[in-house]
Amino acid sequence: MSYTLRDLPLPVKVVATVFLLAVGAGYSSAVLQLHIQDSKSGKPMPTPEDVVLKFTGKKKFDPNAPPPESPASRLEALIVAQTEEINGSTMAGAFTAHDRGPKHLKFSEHVKARPEAEVRAERKGEQRVLVQWIRTPDAERKAAYEADKFVPPAGKTPKALTAGLKDGDAVKIKTLIDSRCVTCHSKGGEKEEPALDSYAGLMKFVPPPPPPPQPDKYGYIKVEEPISISKLTQSTHAHLLSFAVLFSLTGLIFALSSWPAWMRVIGGPWVVVMVFADVSMWWLARLCDEYGPFFAMAVILTGFLAAVGLFVHIAGSLFTMYGLKGRVVIGLLFVVGAVAGGAFVTKLLVPALPKPKVEDKQAADPEPDAGKPEIKKPEVKKPEDKKMEDKKEPFVPVVVTPKKPINEIDRLLTRPLDPAGKPVPLTELKFAGGKTAA
Repeated sequence: MSYTLRDLPLPVKVVATVFLLAVGAGYSSAVLQLHIQDSKSGKPMPTPEDVVLKFTGKKKFDPNAPPPESPASRLEALIVAQTEEINGSTMAGAFTAHDRGPKHLKFSEHVKARPEAEVRAERKGEQRVLVQWIRTPDAERKAAYEADKFVPPAGKTPKALTAGLKDGDAVKIKTLIDSRCVTCHSKGGEKEEPALDSYAGLMKFVPPPPPPPQPDKYGYIKVEEPISISKLTQSTHAHLLSFAVLFSLTGLIFALSSWPAWMRVIGGPWVVVMVFADVSMWWLARLCDEYGPFFAMAVILTGFLAAVGLFVHIAGSLFTMYGLKGRVVIGLLFVVGAVAGGAFVTKLLVPALPKPKVEDKQAADPEPDAGKPEIKKPEVKKPEDKKMEDKKEPFVPVVVTPKKPINEIDRLLTRPLDPAGKPVPLTELKFAGGKTAA
C-alpha cells in the first residue's frame, strides 16, 4: 500500500506547507545576500567575471585597458603626508612651517607680504608638481631634473605655484627639490643621511615601475587576492551542515509525493547533491591556479541546478499535497509572492545596486591635503550662552583620601610597608593596647 502526501492529515499538511514556503522565502533572501556580497558589476546576480574574481582573484586580460596604477613610492608618501611635522614618516612640513629654503622662496617670508592661505595654495601646487615629476617615466624625469625644467602633463599644471619656481610653462624642478629637500638632506645639512642632493639619491626612494602583467595561456591575469582559505572553510561548514539537513527534509517531502518513482528517486536527493557539487567547485576554483577560472564558472551552473531542484521540491510537493481547491490557494500564494518579490526588486533592490566603479580623472594627480582634518574656527558664544555659563557652579576638585584602618581587623588586612617598601611581617604588627599578632 503506497502512502503519499494526499493521505496526510490536514494539520500535517499545513505544517509541511508552511515549512516549504519558509524554505523558499529563506532561499530568496540568500539570493539577495549573494547579490549584495558578490555582485560587483551592478547587476542583480553575480556575473561569471564576479565569481572568477572572488575565487581566483583573476580577470580576463584586456590589452586595451590602461595599466594598473603603481603604488605610491616612498618619496611621494613623504611629500603628501597629512601633517606639517618633519620626521621619518613625512617631509610635508618642509613646504610650509619648516621651510628652510632660500629667502626668496621661504614660506615665512612670503606670509609676511601676502595672505597665508594664498601662500599655502602655492605650496600645495609645489607638492602636486613634485608628485607629477616622480610619476614621470625615468628618462623624461632624469632629463627634467638635469635641465631644471619640468613641463607638467597637459591640463595638470597647478593654478597656484610659487613665482620663483616658474619658467614659462615649465617648473624649475631641481630648484624646487633643492629648496624643500636638499637644504637638510645633504652634506652639512641637519639630516645628511639619506642624501637627496643627486638624482641617484632621490631614486633610492622611487622604485622602478612593476613589469606589465602577463596573462596566462587562457588569457587571465591575477589582480587581487582571492577569498581566504579560512573564510572558505567557514562557508563550507555552514553550507554543508545546514543545507544538507534543510534540503534533505524538502527532498523527503518530495519523495512522498505522487509523482512517478523515477522522478522522486532523482529529484529527492538532487538539491543536496548539487550543493555538495557547488562547494566542491569552490575549492577546486580556489586551489587550482591553472583551471581555477573554469571551476569558478561551474559554480554558477551548480548553483542554478540547486535552485531549480529546490523549486521542484516546493512546487511539486505542494501541488500534489492538496486537491483542486488547495491547489488554487497555493497558486494564489505563488502569485502574491511573485508580485511582492517583483515590487521588492524594482523598488528596493535595483536602487540599491552597487554602481560600476568610475575611474577618478584626478586619481593620478592627488591633492596632498586630501583627507586633512578641517581646521575649525573658534565658536562664537551667544550672550545667553555666557549667562548660562556664569550661573554654573564653580568646579571643586574632589580629593580622594585613602581609607584609614578603623579597627584591628582592617589594620591587619592593610599591612603597612617598612622603609624598604616591603610588607611588615605579621609578627611585628601592633594592635591597640600594644598587642601583637604573635
